[in-house]
Amino acid sequence: MKLLRYISVPLLVVLFFVVGVSAVNAADWAKLYNESSQKVFGVDYFDSDTGAILITNSSGSEPFVVIVNGDWEDRVVYEPTTEELYDVQFVDKNSIIAVGENGTIIKTDDLGVTWDDVSVAISSKLVHIEMFNSSIGWVVGDGGLIYKTLNGGDSWTLQPSGVTEDLNSIHILSVDEVYTVGDNETILHTSNGGSSWPIRRYGGTNEFYDAYYSSTMNGIVATGSGLYYTTNGGAAWTIFDGVSTNKFVTFDFYSSSVGAVVGTSVAYVTDDGGATWTSVDIPDETGSELLVDVEYFGDDLLIAGYTSYLRSIFYATDSEAPTTVSGLTSDSPSTDGAISLSWDASTDQYGVESYEIDVDGAGYTDIGDVTEYDLTVSEGSHEVSVRAIDIAGVEGEAASVTVLSDETGPEISAVTPISAIQDELTAFSVTATDELSEVDLCLLYLNGASQGHMNDQGDGLYTKSYTFGAEGSYSAYAICDDSLGNSTTASTSTITVGAATETTETTETTETTETTETTETTETTTTEVSDSSTGVITDIADLDTEVLIKSQCIDSTGVNDPCRAVYFYDSAGMRHAFPNSKVYFTWYDSFDDIILVNSDVMADAPLGANVTYHPGTKMVKFQTVNTVYAVEQGGVLRAIGSEEVATDLYGSDWNQQIDDISDAFFTNYSFGDDVDSASDYDVSDAIASVSSPDDNF
Repeated sequence: MKLLRYISVPLLVVLFFVVGVSAVNAADWAKLYNESSQKVFGVDYFDSDTGAILITNSSGSEPFVVIVNGDWEDRVVYEPTTEELYDVQFVDKNSIIAVGENGTIIKTDDLGVTWDDVSVAISSKLVHIEMFNSSIGWVVGDGGLIYKTLNGGDSWTLQPSGVTEDLNSIHILSVDEVYTVGDNETILHTSNGGSSWPIRRYGGTNEFYDAYYSSTMNGIVATGSGLYYTTNGGAAWTIFDGVSTNKFVTFDFYSSSVGAVVGTSVAYVTDDGGATWTSVDIPDETGSELLVDVEYFGDDLLIAGYTSYLRSIFYATDSEAPTTVSGLTSDSPSTDGAISLSWDASTDQYGVESYEIDVDGAGYTDIGDVTEYDLTVSEGSHEVSVRAIDIAGVEGEAASVTVLSDETGPEISAVTPISAIQDELTAFSVTATDELSEVDLCLLYLNGASQGHMNDQGDGLYTKSYTFGAEGSYSAYAICDDSLGNSTTASTSTITVGAATETTETTETTETTETTETTETTETTTTEVSDSSTGVITDIADLDTEVLIKSQCIDSTGVNDPCRAVYFYDSAGMRHAFPNSKVYFTWYDSFDDIILVNSDVMADAPLGANVTYHPGTKMVKFQTVNTVYAVEQGGVLRAIGSEEVATDLYGSDWNQQIDDISDAFFTNYSFGDDVDSASDYDVSDAIASVSSPDDNF
C-alpha cells in the first residue's frame, strides 16, 4: 500500500506527474469488488499491471489475497492463512509480504502460488508494512511494536519503540530517517535506521493514522479529525483549511507532487506536494464509507475499504474506454424487418459490463453482455451502431453497419401499347423500379398466361414482343421480382387487337421498340423482318463479307423460327450467331443493314464461334457466379477486383452497367488477369480495339 515507493523512483515520477487532480476528478469509478459481508483492508500495486488486494469476511476469519497480473478479469484468489490480514506490500515483481493478526507475516516469492510463514511470536496485530527497497523494510502494530527486516522479509528483528500506544503507520524518508505515527498523537522519528526511536510528539487526544514527510521539516498527518501539516519539524501542527474534518486514514504519494488521502467517506488528491487538496467524488454507498487504503497505479486511483453495513469497497478510477467493437456484421438484407447482428467481444482493463445499440441516431439502448443480437427495423436502409460499456460506465467507440429491409416488390407501370394488329409483331413494355433493391426479372402475362421473361433494356425498361393470331381484346400485365424475391403484379391493361392488314412484297423492318428476342432454345438474336423474294441472296459468291445476314422466312412464321436468327458473316466466310440481343446491341444500333439469304446460302456458310460482347461497352457476369468482369478483345474476361475499381472505370452507376451471361455460354469466353486498379484497364482503349466483330475472332 501507501507512501512513496523507492523502487525505480525516477520512472514513477515521470508516470505520476501526468496524473493530475483534474484527471482523477473527471474519471468514472469502476466497482471492481463490492460484495456484502466482506471488507477490503489493503491494496498494493507494483506497477500498472501487477497488484495484490487483501479481502476478508465480516468477522475476519476467512482472509484471502487477490493477485492481479494483467487485466482485472484475470485475477487469481489465494487463501494463505486463517489469520486476519491488514496490509500488503510488494518487495519486487514476484515477492509480496502481508501482515496481520497475532504477529502474522507471510511472504510469497512466486506471485502468490506458494507462501512462507515468517511470523513473529506475539499475540498482537501488525497493521502496516513499508519496504524501503528489496531488502530493507519495517512493520508496525499494536502496543508500540516495530520490526525491521534486512533480507527482504525473510526474517524480522524487534526494535524497541519506548511506547505502548498502538502504532498505525510508518513513513520512510531515507534508509536512516523513518517516522511512525499512532494513537494519542504519537509520532516517533529515528535518524539511525531504527536503532533508537525518539518521541517527537506524544500524549494528545487525537489519533494519528498515517504520515507523509517530504523532508525532516515538512510533514502531513492523517488524523481522526482532519489533515494537519508542519513546516518546522513537528514543533507546531496546523489543520488544513477547506478540508474535511472527517477521519483520515492513509496517504499514497507516488511522486513529490501527486498524492491522495482517504478516510471515512472522504477522498482528496493533491498535485502540489500536499500544499493544497481537492475533494474527489466517490461512489455513494448505503451507510458510512470506511476507506482504509488508497493506491495510485498507472493513470488511475484505487480506493479500498468497507461500509458501515459491512459491504466491501474496492473501486478504481477508469481512464480507459473499452476497445472499439470489431467484426460487426449482419444478415442484411431482410424481407421482413428481422436483422441478426454479431460482433467480436470488446476488451477493457476492468471488464466490459454490457453493449448498447443505436438505430439511425435515435439513442443507445442497453442490450446486455452479448455479442449477438436480433432486432426489427422498418422497411428501408438503416445505420446500426454498437458500442461497449465497461463496469465504470465508460463508453467505447461504436462500430456501425448499414442494414436493409425490403418488404415490397418493384413499382411497375401498366403494359403499353394497348393496341396491336393481328399477325404483326408488337413490342410491349413496362417500366419497373425498386428504390431499395435491384429489379431481378419481369414476366409478361397475356390473358393470364406467362409469355416468359421480358428483356432488360436498361434504365428500368423491360420489353417483350408478341404476335396475336386473332383479333379481339386481351388482358396484359407484368409481374416483376426484385433481387430479394419480393414480387409485384402490375395493373392490368386491355389490349385491343385489330384485323390483319395486307403486306407488300417488299423487305421492311417492322417498327417496334423491342428489336430483339432471346429464344428459349438457341438464345440467338432474332428480328421480325417482312421477307420477300426481292433482294434475297441466292448464291454465296454474291455475298459480301463482314455483313449481317439472316435466312429468308417463307410464309408466316413465329417469332422463334430459326429463320429469324441473325449472324455476322466474317472475312473468312464463316457465320457467327449473336447469343442474344444484349450482345447484338453492343455492336449495332438497329437491324437496318441485315441481308436476306436463302437456305442454300446459309447452309454453305460454315458456323463459327458465337459473337461475344463488344470490348469495353459493358461489364458482365455469369448467372450463377458473382464475379464481375471487364471485357477485352477476343472475348477475354478480366475479373474486376473491387467496387472501387468498378466505380473508377464505369462511374457511380457501374452496377447498372452489368449484363448477365447464361452459364451455357461460359465456353464462349477465355479469362485474363484480374483488374486490381483502374490503371490495369482502359475502357476507351478497349472500345477502340475493335471496329467490327471480325476483329474479335
